[in-house]
Amino acid sequence: MASLSPKTGVLGTQLAAHLLRRTCFNYTKQRVDEFATKTVAQAVSELMAPPPPLQFAEPIDPKTGQPWVNTPEPSGTVSSGFEKKYFHMGYWFNELIEDTTINMKMAFFLHTNFATSWLVAGASENDYDHHQLLRQFARGNFKTLTKKITLDNLMLRYLNNNVNTASSPNENYARELLELFTIGKGNYTEDDIKAAARVLTGFVHRSRTAAYLDAETGLYAGSPIYSRHDTTDKTFSSFFNNTVITGATSQNDMYRELDDFLDMIFVQAETARHICRKLYRHFVHSEINDEIETDIIEPLANTFRNNNYELAPVLEQLFKSTHFYNEDNYGTSNKIIGGMIKSPLEILAHTIKFFNVQLPDQQTNAPTFYNLFTNAFLRGTFFNLTGFMLNAPVTVASYPAYHQSPQWDNNWFISSTIIPRYKVGQMFVTNRRVLVGGSLGAQMDTISYIEDPLNVSAPSDAIAVVDELTQYLFPESPSQERFDYFLNDIFLEGLNVLNWMFEWQHYEASNDDGDVRIPLDALIIALLGTPEFQLM
Repeated sequence: MASLSPKTGVLGTQLAAHLLRRTCFNYTKQRVDEFATKTVAQAVSELMAPPPPLQFAEPIDPKTGQPWVNTPEPSGTVSSGFEKKYFHMGYWFNELIEDTTINMKMAFFLHTNFATSWLVAGASENDYDHHQLLRQFARGNFKTLTKKITLDNLMLRYLNNNVNTASSPNENYARELLELFTIGKGNYTEDDIKAAARVLTGFVHRSRTAAYLDAETGLYAGSPIYSRHDTTDKTFSSFFNNTVITGATSQNDMYRELDDFLDMIFVQAETARHICRKLYRHFVHSEINDEIETDIIEPLANTFRNNNYELAPVLEQLFKSTHFYNEDNYGTSNKIIGGMIKSPLEILAHTIKFFNVQLPDQQTNAPTFYNLFTNAFLRGTFFNLTGFMLNAPVTVASYPAYHQSPQWDNNWFISSTIIPRYKVGQMFVTNRRVLVGGSLGAQMDTISYIEDPLNVSAPSDAIAVVDELTQYLFPESPSQERFDYFLNDIFLEGLNVLNWMFEWQHYEASNDDGDVRIPLDALIIALLGTPEFQLM
């Protein structure tokens, strides 16, 4: 049976790699080696530590070379508001892949739950505030975050609650709050949506001025307008125990009414179950059968409720469990390790961090980072061709892999998105964008990677090179036949291991890399273009 009983002992290489792949965008061999010596409790404790400071406090405008969110830009030519929206996407991508804790991975999870899009109209600064909110609450209180999201300027615009008034109710946000964000489909009625929309009337987006700064978060937020609010009492169905929420009597009392509404939702046991199912599918496996529901989801949901919807205790319980490491008696038909398909974001992040690809510096080389790497490569090529646009899902239900059954994460891997996924190594080795041409703005140096003793123990040993790369790049060790293919057909191309040793020694003596770079490039391109690398 599936079990949340704690795993004991040190992780070892394979399980350390599994934990880091699932919980971080920052995946490197050095981190795997470090975590391999830790117990599960020690490793999870480190992942749950406070996140490091941001690499950059705010994005840079490449036309001015200056930050533009909380810092007034200098006079003169500045980038357009829409350009700044995808500049923020590139900025956020960089912050995601640099975080060594679980914080940014959880911030992305929260984005998939409270989905919004930078393509929505409104100030680009709202995108920044929204994602900083997710970052603040990544391991915090989910219930409190739900209230903050309800008042978030980007969300108010995205789901139209800013035009939800007593005289003209708009049900968009109310519907998604119940169906997607909290209790889940099948646990409310259409009349509940109408009543919820009435509770939410009068909350509007605001400008980023001191009057609308949230004292708790330090971020700008929307606020209520009493004249637009439906002040009558709201009655809910038996799903919510026929709760009656008393209408607000003043503008300030609208916050009390909102709190009563959220209390009503979060007292229901199904709310915790719905969010724990999402966490399980995001971090463990897409399939939830009766055994998983009983042995994993229900205990996690109890932990969630008993801790007043704090996320940290749930995450710790899950990532310390024997089930997460496939060491319970759940069986092998739905294996955990290697049982999920990486998202385009994970494919890209793991490639960049594992091979230490240096991205253009945002401060000293802002045009290359924002215009070439972010706009031309991230937005225009890789995310576009893989059917994934960071921070801009097609629907409020989020990216298909996180909500469309029965395919789930198989949605990442369809005929129209395979090419850029398989070509990610080729793109970074050659610094050329696949299909469309042009530079990436960042390039992998395979020799620098291989000759670093922290990455490969003996670069002159062809067997060690292939063994150590496959051990860390793939969730499971390849078969002997597969290993021999990478070693002999790709890397050595019919030569023997002595030939490679002599070639490497010649390189070390002469610094002439012509005879070692070509096979190394070919090997890494091949490894990153395999079905094995698609999995985690």
